[in-house]
Amino acid sequence: MKMIQKSLLSLIIMTIAGTCAQAATSIDVKVIGTITPPACVPDIGGGATFDYGTIAPNSLSKTALTPLDVKTTSFVIQCTAPARVAIRATNGRTGSAAGVTERATGAAAAPAALGWNDYNVVGLGMSDGEKIGGYTLYLRGSPTVDTKSVTVIESDDSGVTWNATGTKSLYGATDVKRLLTVAQGGTSTPLAFETLEGTIAVQGYINNTSSLAVNKVVKLDGLTTLEMVYLP
Repeated sequence: MKMIQKSLLSLIIMTIAGTCAQAATSIDVKVIGTITPPACVPDIGGGATFDYGTIAPNSLSKTALTPLDVKTTSFVIQCTAPARVAIRATNGRTGSAAGVTERATGAAAAPAALGWNDYNVVGLGMSDGEKIGGYTLYLRGSPTVDTKSVTVIESDDSGVTWNATGTKSLYGATDVKRLLTVAQGGTSTPLAFETLEGTIAVQGYINNTSSLAVNKVVKLDGLTTLEMVYLP
């Protein structure tokens, strides 16, 4: 009887052992996560609108381009984490800049008669098929990162090379859209930042009234879209 019990016990143990061996399966170990680039949001004071108000026709030249005042407002770019970000401007009124020949981007060197050396311009729209004028858009003064002054640098080859810029013009005069960002003083390497603050400026000009009928209402209609471009 004891031998039968031992044999039965051995059979039970072997059966359990066999069952455990058959139940063994593989298990997947997952390593997951998400790489999310910092999000950067621009904000421009005054609702991002530069308003020249009402311009008297008799203040405009019949034979020359008439420059308007410089207008400024604050801007800030806020990122959720340090990021290298550039600004790229896109002209929404191509083919309307008076007194110049636009490049493929819709921008051109400022008319020589204005004396805006090294500044570039885009158009103010059309009025009954006539060019209203143009404007230059640029960063004024020295922007700051964490209250420290930084240098504005530009690239006219899609970020391959960077150079310090004197005018800080948001538009270039080549067939490639200009990129603007900032660097530590004396360098030309894009700087990662969380908060960039500065001043953005515009100066417009009006076409000569021999080429623009001002005996009716003419509405200035410049439009620029500013895009945040993340750099490697």
